[in-house]
Amino acid sequence: MRRVGRAASLALGLATAASAESPVLRYIPKHEELKYTFGGVAPTHRIKPGTRIVSWTEDCFDGALSKPGQKPSEVLVPGRDNPQTGPFYVEGAEPGDTLVVRLLKLEPARDYGVSVASPGFGALKGTDKTAMLGPDLPETVWFYAVDRAKGVARTRSQDAKLSWEVPLAPFLGCLGVAPAYGEARSTVVPDSFGGNMDCPEVRAGNTVYLGVRVPGALLSFGDGHYAMGDGEIMGTAIESAVRPRGRASRTPSG
Repeated sequence: MRRVGRAASLALGLATAASAESPVLRYIPKHEELKYTFGGVAPTHRIKPGTRIVSWTEDCFDGALSKPGQKPSEVLVPGRDNPQTGPFYVEGAEPGDTLVVRLLKLEPARDYGVSVASPGFGALKGTDKTAMLGPDLPETVWFYAVDRAKGVARTRSQDAKLSWEVPLAPFLGCLGVAPAYGEARSTVVPDSFGGNMDCPEVRAGNTVYLGVRVPGALLSFGDGHYAMGDGEIMGTAIESAVRPRGRASRTPSG
């Protein structure tokens, strides 16, 4: 009994020490604190490597689509795509290091998601780089109801004759650090710094490695998705706010 008691005390002591060594930042940004570029903005927080971030982030529409009948062309403010939470200055991170972002948990923050087909955007529409034989698809919006108990999102066709559901598979469409040389990049684009990658593998249980380009890395994330296939073929996924939890650490260069 004494041995068991000592073992339990030792385990508790180790757990307490580990908890003390792993700081936690809980941060729910106000709307005016969201950012619309990677780089070019001051950090909201300074964190130690290994800090667990418990947060919230907005959808690609800046939260402007909140009820059926709305269209992005009518309610979105130009330049306010893919708002970001952060950036976070990771102490000790220097250019040449690698920022290691472990995604621990992602869950829907709203009871609805939105998917949009917009003219001139997405692989199904013609652009200045890819001509299509048919006319542009019209701007169309689908509102999905989130069923947390069953883990699905449901919607109907525009004529209400068909309905379908999609399994929830939340991920972050945007995750990145600040570009080098003081550059500020739109949150619409992906690049070597990460950014708007729209990769469904940026989900809970996976780790993303980002090359540090400026002191502190300036990590930010946003563009919550509830589900997507292998790419945003029509221009969007099922978009909505998410509650991410992750841990940011660094691997020094050399």
